[in-house]
Amino acid sequence: MEGGYRKLEVYNLAHGLAVRLHKLTMGLPKFEMYEEGGQIRRSSKSVSAQLVEGYALRKYKNEFLHYLWRAYGSSEETAEHLLYLFENAITPR
Repeated sequence: MEGGYRKLEVYNLAHGLAVRLHKLTMGLPKFEMYEEGGQIRRSSKSVSAQLVEGYALRKYKNEFLHYLWRAYGSSEETAEHLLYLFENAITPR
């Protein structure tokens, strides 16, 4: 059964971005693919996963909000890891 969460724009954006980031990070040099790339893959996938879990518990307002905040936290974590990757790529070694 297809979940109702798939109708949510925020879920579709988060899921699509995680798929794109997964593909992007698999093209990184090996030392980055396993370290920062792995963190980016995990945190970006966590955003949509937290939205799905929160949606499943939406009748419990506090639980629903808890998972929405966790999704937001994972999105901020992803942005931070992308910043590390970007700064590392433009900084001379």
